Amino acid sequence: MKFMRKKLNKKGFSLIELIVVIAILAIIAAVAIPRFAGIQDRSTIKADATTAAEIINAARVQHADTGTAVTDGTGVDLPNNALDGDYMVVPDHPQSADDDAYNLTYDGTNYQVTWVVNGGTYDNDTVTVSEGVEFKFDTTTAGQIK
Repeated sequence: MKFMRKKLNKKGFSLIELIVVIAILAIIAAVAIPRFAGIQDRSTIKADATTAAEIINAARVQHADTGTAVTDGTGVDLPNNALDGDYMVVPDHPQSADDDAYNLTYDGTNYQVTWVVNGGTYDNDTVTVSEGVEFKFDTTTAGQIK
């Protein structure tokens, strides 16, 4: 009778239960961590795309004020003196590209900004933001605008 009472008052988890819970947590972590890494990569690219859109707007305003295109079809790496600091101070490099710069080109009608992503999920992918085109970064074919 004493033995039965001790068994009924026993509290805690068995070793099997703990191993099952740890295995479930490991599976969840294995699925979630790569997803979060992709989210961070995409968010830096989207932040850079916003900066690129601001560069295009500043170039368009400077072009309208001076009557001269900021650059030509060959393009120019920013920051430099092509885009006047009164219109915009361009960051040294995109957040997603420590070793690259924004490249601004003008085809006679529209401005376009490109850069190459360094590191992360989309390493060495070229991203392009064009004037008048809504930016949508396609993660299956990185660097393309849909």
